Amino acid sequence: MPADTLSFPQEPFIWDDSVPADLPPADLTDNARIVLGKRYLKKNEDGEPIEEPEVMFWRVARSIAEADRNYGASDAAIEEIARQFYDLMVTGTFEPNSPTLMNAGRPLGQLSACFVLPVEDALSNGKSGIYDTLKAMALVHQSGGGTGFGFSRLRPEGSPVRSTMGVASGPVSFMKLYDASTEVVKQGGTRRGANMGILRVDHPDIRKFITCKDDTSQVTNFNISVAVTDRFMESVREGRDYDLIDPKTKEVVGQENATEIFDMIVHGAWKTGEPGVFFNDFYQDSQVVNEVAFEWLEARQDDRFFLFLHYMDPHDPYFEHPYNGEGVARVSMPDPE
Repeated sequence: MPADTLSFPQEPFIWDDSVPADLPPADLTDNARIVLGKRYLKKNEDGEPIEEPEVMFWRVARSIAEADRNYGASDAAIEEIARQFYDLMVTGTFEPNSPTLMNAGRPLGQLSACFVLPVEDALSNGKSGIYDTLKAMALVHQSGGGTGFGFSRLRPEGSPVRSTMGVASGPVSFMKLYDASTEVVKQGGTRRGANMGILRVDHPDIRKFITCKDDTSQVTNFNISVAVTDRFMESVREGRDYDLIDPKTKEVVGQENATEIFDMIVHGAWKTGEPGVFFNDFYQDSQVVNEVAFEWLEARQDDRFFLFLHYMDPHDPYFEHPYNGEGVARVSMPDPE
């Protein structure tokens, strides 16, 4: 189906606060109701809940069901779908993600939990430079979403910066910057911000990245993973050295012993639970592209949609993109207040 034949709502559905009188109560423990009140229920200006859990579940169910109106569903059909979804939630059979519970049927309408944000090797380029992405991260966290980053495009620590005649501070330093911003935003947001940071195993700063969470008081708002390649794992098996690649010049700038680096990863995972591993080549081989969705997203022109996300490969500066690196998703974000 051509993308331009699809119909999507231009604005998020705003629930009208009406609740059927015959809805069954939610099967919740006292503790569950306390958690819902602290994190998910609508609140007044004093931070006090102004809806019950059952009202929240109906707000979500009614908002989700409303999407079927775009495919010809009648009012009666939407009501039935909402009741079915409500029953799934109040019985604990299925629960949507946190942003859906918080935002469905409300003006923000942001229901996504995870956003991959590109980080280019520039302080700012108006789109995906380090500080451009920092702003985007804060807005995503404000809306209740979490963020993931690939820091592999950033030049290694000590590399020359021609524009200032200085030297680069490296990916880990900017990851700490993002961590500090997350700490500030989470103090006033709906819930704590959460991040994932990935660095390729052949980045020259890989040792510093692997050990950046040895001190468990540092980088506390990030989980980290090393993007390992098939070539690296073969080197581990054979006990060989492998090349470190400067992401700026694409030149070999050193070598590491694969077994030693892998042992560092395993030791860190044993010691602190960090880092994990991300099997880069397997990820690339298993990608599925929804062409209709991306045709629609790229064709849509709307000033509310300003956050650009690269579709694939936030961590691999050497991979050939099937969309020339420009598969784009755009998400509607609130104006900063």
